Amino acid sequence: VVIAVPNFMLKEDIKGVMETVKAAGGVDLIVVDTFAQVTPGANENAGEHMGLALANAKALREASGAMIVLIHHSGKDASRGARGWSGIKAAADAEIEILLQDNGREARVSKMKDGDDGASWGFQLEVVNVGVDKYNDPITSCVAVVADIPKPKAKETRAGQTRLGRLA
Repeated sequence: VVIAVPNFMLKEDIKGVMETVKAAGGVDLIVVDTFAQVTPGANENAGEHMGLALANAKALREASGAMIVLIHHSGKDASRGARGWSGIKAAADAEIEILLQDNGREARVSKMKDGDDGASWGFQLEVVNVGVDKYNDPITSCVAVVADIPKPKAKETRAGQTRLGRLA
């Protein structure tokens, strides 16, 4: 786990991540949480900025051999997908959307290059203790546990009628 936040706009920061990966003996997976955090000051709507960050993520993948997972958020209108430049989705090999429903969560494949879109899985999050901090307070995380695919949340319309919708 790397706590420092590298800047994916800077090649020297990508080199620093690669040095950390090599020092750890290599890795198979690098999770970047979140894409916005590693692109400080960048215009997420500009292809020049996001293209550079994605090119640096690709360079990290090629140098490390690891799969790179970029955690990214939807915009205010979740039905329009990820926020920012549309090329982000175009550059991705796969996109998995996480939907929060009243009775659980759903992971749905919204893009799969060279594969089928639309697969989905239900899951719940269970809190687990991973240790204690210097004040002896618990440090927790969570694990995903397979569950039924939840039913979509009900949303109120302006007329007070309920309709089904999806939220991210």
